[in-house]
Amino acid sequence: MLHPLSLATEGLDDEAAARKICSVLGIPVSASYPLGGKSKLDPKIPSYNRAAAIAPWLVLRDLDADAPCPSELCGRLIAERAPALLLRIPVKSIESWLLADPISLSAFLGISQSLIPLSPEVLPSPKLTIVNLARRSRKRGVQAMVPQHSRPLHQGPPPVVWPLRSDNTLPANTR
Repeated sequence: MLHPLSLATEGLDDEAAARKICSVLGIPVSASYPLGGKSKLDPKIPSYNRAAAIAPWLVLRDLDADAPCPSELCGRLIAERAPALLLRIPVKSIESWLLADPISLSAFLGISQSLIPLSPEVLPSPKLTIVNLARRSRKRGVQAMVPQHSRPLHQGPPPVVWPLRSDNTLPANTR
């Protein structure tokens, strides 16, 4: 049996992705802290590092444009990492990771794989790319998650775990 770990993320989207990763790997989650942005997450990373001396932690923090590479940002955020602290830095953001799996993402959104960009790490806004792809979906459940054009991306409906089921389909009541 794997030890449960605690999660710390920038927000709800990252938390949903981290929970899905843990679920797929069979790792139980003991606690989760979506903090509402990197400005709130970054100052707490040293505390999570100290806590990792007792129990494992997974911290997801987007690279955005804060450093040229993840290792440089990691070095800035924490000098000496505890072995049980998993500090992961998606390039550019967690949405880039979702776009990097075009088979699952296209199945979830109900769109053609050919619509998904091949190099998500170079997109100026991976989140906006996913929202715009979701707008092309014919699935009611997907359309219900898309923010209206007049609302900022962070004001859309609550995030979901991508994909929701192990077979990469939406539950029947959201199709």
